[in-house]
Amino acid sequence: MNLDSSGMWLEGVERLEAGDVGGRLERPEAVVIHYAAGANRAGDLETLTSPGAPRVSAHLHLSRVGMITQMVAFDRVAFHAGASRWEGRENLNLWSLGIELENWGPLTRRTNDELRITNYVSWSGAEVDAGRAMEVVGAYWEKFHCVQVWELVRVLRCLWGQFPLRFVLGHSDVAPGRKLDPGPAFPMAMLRGFVNEWNKRRGDPQKARET
Repeated sequence: MNLDSSGMWLEGVERLEAGDVGGRLERPEAVVIHYAAGANRAGDLETLTSPGAPRVSAHLHLSRVGMITQMVAFDRVAFHAGASRWEGRENLNLWSLGIELENWGPLTRRTNDELRITNYVSWSGAEVDAGRAMEVVGAYWEKFHCVQVWELVRVLRCLWGQFPLRFVLGHSDVAPGRKLDPGPAFPMAMLRGFVNEWNKRRGDPQKARET
């Protein structure tokens, strides 16, 4: 995976125009991972490209099957983090890249004892196949597809080679108590292992936050 000649767009991926884009993003130091919590890729992209209030946008969206869409250039601010703080600095939008993943997030388990049927529903009431659900400490979440995660790793590896990035963070890290994403079903420890290695290779003493 590579950037195009401008150095601000991924090559070979779908491009759409976000409805809300901010000013210049000088030196992104972090990537913030989100789940989109929508029904499907089309719905996610409609939300991320429609102007409105509150302002919502992201640099990238990855579908469940690994389709990548870029909506904001890497040198422009996207409105993905909201009220946020990390290591004493506020407003992550001004110094991070935002990546949305197609995923419902938390699920509710419903059991019909009479029919001996168990199913799972999203916050919107949409049914989710049991094979896509996982239990983590008594709560239920949609699993992240392997191909989606590995495409994300490829994207991050490309970005780490081009920008002074140091951290990979969840929305819940920068907005604790307000946001849950990407949630415990997301393999953040694995991702941070890659980031730590990339930081070491370029001699950056600041590693990703340990889990």
